[in-house]
Amino acid sequence: MRIIRQLSEMTESMPLWAQLLLATFFILFSAVSIIGRIHLGLGARFFSRIPPDEIRTNIPHIVQYTIIPLIVTITYLSILFKIHQ
Repeated sequence: MRIIRQLSEMTESMPLWAQLLLATFFILFSAVSIIGRIHLGLGARFFSRIPPDEIRTNIPHIVQYTIIPLIVTITYLSILFKIHQ
C-alpha cells in the first residue's frame, strides 16, 4: 500500500502532460506485452531474451513482463481517475 500511496503523491505533483505521457507509456507497454504473448512472431521480437517456444510457458517471465505491468497500468489509471474525478 505504501508504494501505491507514493505513486499517488508523485502523480499529484506532476503536470497533466506528464501524467498523460506516463499513462500512455504504461498502456503501450502492457498492450505490447499482451500482444507479444498472443502473437508468437511479434513475441519473438519483443521478448528476444527467451526462446520463442518459451514465450507462453516461462511463468517467471510472464509474471515479470506481463502480469506486473498490467497491474501497474490498472493501478495508475485508477489513481488518475481518482485525481481528476
